Amino acid sequence: MNENHVKEHVRSLFGKKLYTLDRKKPFSVNSIKGNIILITTSTGKPRNVPLQGTIDAYIHIQKLGELTRAEIRDQNYSAWNPAYIAAILASFPEIDYTTKPIRLFKKPKA
Repeated sequence: MNENHVKEHVRSLFGKKLYTLDRKKPFSVNSIKGNIILITTSTGKPRNVPLQGTIDAYIHIQKLGELTRAEIRDQNYSAWNPAYIAAILASFPEIDYTTKPIRLFKKPKA
């Protein structure tokens, strides 16, 4: 369920502008190709974000309640683009975040 939920949410972001959480750099989510989320950065450069890393990071938050941007890198969810995974995860309605340091966490159930 988590895998499909993440893929469906990422697909809902296609063409939308997101922002990195700390520097507020805009980027857009373009597509999913295989195990890669294709994005375009604010400079117009294409970047690859690992889909499986995004799924694994989402599962981490669901199981443990929280995840830091440093842990995204340290757990190898994304060695090169933790800011993009953090921003994508923060766009889920059930996930909230803080900055300084960046920490993603499950929203309390109402």
